[in-house]
Amino acid sequence: MSDTTQKDTTKPVVAVFGATGHTARFVIAELLRRGMTPIGIARNAAAFSAANFPQSEVFCRQATVDDAVSLDQPRRRHC
Repeated sequence: MSDTTQKDTTKPVVAVFGATGHTARFVIAELLRRGMTPIGIARNAAAFSAANFPQSEVFCRQATVDDAVSLDQPRRRHC
């Protein structure tokens, strides 16, 4: 899979804001358990490595809700 927006279109995709936080980690784990594709969104890119998300199953994006440009980035990368 490339470093762009390619994904399995048969799976629902869900964005999770605050993805590196305590509760959001459980949300991402549950989405994966249900066969969905989570996109983790967090303000701090370095926090993704500490979150230990499955690298091939979770997309990560550094963004903030008050910065439309960061939210609108077409590129995603696996955590």
